[in-house]
Amino acid sequence: MTSQTWRRRLSKPSPVQMAWILAGLILAGAAAWLAVSFILGAGNRSSDSGPSEAARQAFEDQTGVRIVLVGVTAGGGMIDLRYQVIDSAQALAVHDSKNPPKIIDEASGKVLKTRWMNHNSDHNFRTGQTYYELILNQDGLLKPGSRVTVTFGDFQIEGIEVQ
Repeated sequence: MTSQTWRRRLSKPSPVQMAWILAGLILAGAAAWLAVSFILGAGNRSSDSGPSEAARQAFEDQTGVRIVLVGVTAGGGMIDLRYQVIDSAQALAVHDSKNPPKIIDEASGKVLKTRWMNHNSDHNFRTGQTYYELILNQDGLLKPGSRVTVTFGDFQIEGIEVQ
């Protein structure tokens, strides 16, 4: 081959070729990131995926609420406890001022129960509506991935993963 042929082959790629190269690199990077995230995430998951369906159903039957979310919020300073009312008459126990909802860290046994806003039992719950409690996360105890027990009145459900 002549030197001119080599120069043409080694010349700068066109803008269209550069776009294809860049798109390929982005896709390859995204695929690698997803693969690593999946592998690391699967390694961190315990074989226990949370409460059994029977435990969830028993809790719902006893309290009239379904736990929707236990999540860290407000820069880690609060726990957002969300629940859906499935029986408005039973759900009144959720706002018992003498026995507020509690979140128990299963690793340390520490109890979080200090509510950001104090609710009272005069609440008119609507079936199907989702409500929330903001509970102080003292000393940043809970982190995403922590396992907790949630109690409403005399009833509890274990193994809830904090989001």
